[in-house]
Amino acid sequence: MTVAPVQYYTGNAFTSTPHGGGQAAILVLPSTDPRLQDDEFKSTTARDFNLPMIAFHSLLEDGEVPLYSVEWRLPDGNEAPLCGHASLVGAHIIFGLHPDAKAVEFKTNARGVVRAEKYPNGEIGIELPLQAAGVPTAEEKARLGHILASAAGLPDSAVLEVTTWQEGGAATAEIGPEVDLGNIKVDIEALRAIPHHAILTQLIGNGDDGVRVNSRVFIPNWGVLEDPVCGSGHSAITAHYLLGPASSRVAKLVAGGDASSATLDAKQLSERGGALKTSLAGKNVRLVGRAWRTGRGELEVF
Repeated sequence: MTVAPVQYYTGNAFTSTPHGGGQAAILVLPSTDPRLQDDEFKSTTARDFNLPMIAFHSLLEDGEVPLYSVEWRLPDGNEAPLCGHASLVGAHIIFGLHPDAKAVEFKTNARGVVRAEKYPNGEIGIELPLQAAGVPTAEEKARLGHILASAAGLPDSAVLEVTTWQEGGAATAEIGPEVDLGNIKVDIEALRAIPHHAILTQLIGNGDDGVRVNSRVFIPNWGVLEDPVCGSGHSAITAHYLLGPASSRVAKLVAGGDASSATLDAKQLSERGGALKTSLAGKNVRLVGRAWRTGRGELEVF
């Protein structure tokens, strides 16, 4: 049987230029293609692309709001339950396939339906499940704070707050605005003590598009040493600042003093850099940013 080539696209998300942000490959297959059920095909393809995320899509329902299935794969071939930047790239690509659509939806394997909306200024907004900001015990806060601070070459006292998510397997450590977060050298191997995401973040003050926060995100146990820009991580960052222990300080920067109504002007200080706006949307987090298509072609080797 002749196997048809697979259409693929590459793109970058959450960046103001085509050469920054999070990279992703987007593959679009017919819903009847047996390769959608072929774990070895998806794992091998993800390893071959070797980008921070690879997404496999197929059209489930056409209409005013097209519905696509999605499965995300990490560069090591393993499945990821959710990916924000690949959702943004995928939405950008699929809006190109459905030029009249104002919204698209992605049916995920583990996180329900992700909705993306196209804005008149060229930005795209996606809604992801809120990663609640868990407050650890004092002992656990000290342990996690020490891991993150020491990995960054900082004293434990540099950590202002720690919140957890992914059932305690991921940690967000807030440090002061005086730290040059973008230029500190981080011992990524030391962060393997945290099973999932390890985030360093800081509250800077009022920015151009809301309350300015910086971050760096590391996921070494998932094969991503430093994430260029992490959408799902910013779900946790948003909860940390707008609902968690940092919300009292954010409230002082917001008209009316309600942190939950704020928009974060979020910058990820990775080598590639990332920029997005985040806010609460009911039980979800809304992430808004730009995506760029950088290439397209056909995958011919399976």
